[in-house]
Amino acid sequence: MANQFICIHGHFYQPPRENPWLGVIEPQASAYPYHNWNQRITDECYARNAASRILDADQRIKHIVNNYSQISFNFGPTLLSWLEKFSNHTYQSILDADRLSQKRFSSHGSALAQVYNHMIMPLANKKDKMTQVVWGLRDFEHRFKRKAEGMWLAELAVDEETLECLACEGICFTILSPRSAKSIKMIDQDTAWKSVDEESLDITMPYLCRLSSGREIVIFFYDGKRSLEVAFKGLLNNGEYFSERLLDGFDSTYKKPQLIHIATDGESYGHHHKFGDMALAYCLYHIEKESLARIVNYGQFLELCPPSYEVKIVNNTSWSCEHGVGRWERDCGCHTGAQVGWDQKWRKPLRESLNWLRDQLGGIYEKEMSVYVSDVWKARDEYIEVILDATDKRKKKFLKAINDKQKIKNDEKKIWSLLEIQLNAQLMFTSCGWFFDDLAGLEATQVLKYAARAIELALDVSRVDLELAFVNRLKKAKCNEADIESAAQVYVEEILHQNLCYLLGQKDLNFLRIRNILEIMSGWNVDRDKENLQFIASHRISDMVNNFFKKDDSLDRLLAIESMIEQLNTIDIQLDLWETQNLFFRMGKERYDQKTKSHRGTAESEKWIKAYQRLAKLLSIKISGEHKVELIKG
Repeated sequence: MANQFICIHGHFYQPPRENPWLGVIEPQASAYPYHNWNQRITDECYARNAASRILDADQRIKHIVNNYSQISFNFGPTLLSWLEKFSNHTYQSILDADRLSQKRFSSHGSALAQVYNHMIMPLANKKDKMTQVVWGLRDFEHRFKRKAEGMWLAELAVDEETLECLACEGICFTILSPRSAKSIKMIDQDTAWKSVDEESLDITMPYLCRLSSGREIVIFFYDGKRSLEVAFKGLLNNGEYFSERLLDGFDSTYKKPQLIHIATDGESYGHHHKFGDMALAYCLYHIEKESLARIVNYGQFLELCPPSYEVKIVNNTSWSCEHGVGRWERDCGCHTGAQVGWDQKWRKPLRESLNWLRDQLGGIYEKEMSVYVSDVWKARDEYIEVILDATDKRKKKFLKAINDKQKIKNDEKKIWSLLEIQLNAQLMFTSCGWFFDDLAGLEATQVLKYAARAIELALDVSRVDLELAFVNRLKKAKCNEADIESAAQVYVEEILHQNLCYLLGQKDLNFLRIRNILEIMSGWNVDRDKENLQFIASHRISDMVNNFFKKDDSLDRLLAIESMIEQLNTIDIQLDLWETQNLFFRMGKERYDQKTKSHRGTAESEKWIKAYQRLAKLLSIKISGEHKVELIKG
């Protein structure tokens, strides 16, 4: 008992799901009867673990416990942001648990930080790796009001450069898969390195990893066998049996301290396995009540038992892909139960397309932002302060801090757009986009939405249009669904279609963006939600014509209406121009007569008259002479 320690780590995470234009999660039918998956999993798991039940022999509640206070855990920053807004009681319980754990575990909080939006770190460039670490740490400090000792890597995907980023920012330890260990030796002993694998590695102790820079970080390699049993083999069916399987990991012949520790998706405890939170609660309760081992978290164990061995890692390894990090870059064979005949060849061109886009966006950001800021990438790292608190006060403080060239002045809108480009460029690499079996699913579609938003903002700030080139690259990512050819089709027919509906509903029309979308959509099938697009577009044209007659009958406004109708006619929708024609009849004749009688002869008025006549033709309205306006039938 004295040298036997147990630690259970839960990785609680959901990908960011918000529509990047609206900032809210739209209804997700697959989460029925809930509005979205965040709601459903919160109800089934996150909230349950904050108030888990321990029952007596008669199945009556005798204790309600906050599981988070007794385990090691991390929450994805974007998930915590959602919980703070939509399940604040659960959110506060998570923060409270960390404070309780500090009292329980010798001032070591159980919460670990996480790289910001679950990016696969070995596949990221150095700048993105640093931003992921910095944003994750700042988010952690903002919420938990302390420095993080440890940090969770997305999918536990690792390379030495990633560990350098963690160590550079003061992280003491991280958790890795046992397959990530390459070789070990005793610290400061002149002995040869010993090769290890999943079977031979002693996972009951921490290891020191010395990095090329001279920095160091401690690594805990979790118990892969028992973690797998929790996730997939029914270990959560019974809390007492769960505790027995953990205790079976100890070697009674060892005299040195031993740590049996597992790491699984936190959603195992309630979402994947109903009542899994109760199995966890009873497991910990039983171990402590019977004094079978000492429950610790990683920080406390590291203080009690510092490393005596050092380790070298295998670069580009992870916990959920036997092929390294192939699951997020190629058709490696890993899947979630793909249908017969399906493949994941789409992963590589999707990754390559987004890598290309990242580099293009980075070039635009660097060029445009360097006008205002000396270190544009440091400014991006600091932007997390605004993401966390977008109040006017915080924004002013941020701008003052980065404005070392004193050139921002009235360009704040452009600054925010440039930084939002980079936020979306981070979000579009969220790991879930590649994890599942087809690119037409929620997760892959979501990363493409972030890409579309970044492209839109880049067009606004630089007039550089990346969309057509991006779409052409996406054509190489072939879909498994019979009625969807490629990622390009998903992007155009679903994302751009939705984006167009959104833009047409805005008070100030972005004509450049609308024109570009319509040019790309021309020739593609727009049957998805076609009725909604027709409705929105028809009413928008009516509004534009009404404003033309009542507020601004300038040539520019006239040309804008003409252009909008012409562009909308290039895609396969049927505009309902009934109300627009009515407006023309009620107000058109008088306005036309005014122009032809009092202003004819000037170059500007002649352009106006010709544009008006062209618009009338588009609306199937005949103008005869100067005074007669009639509807063309048929």
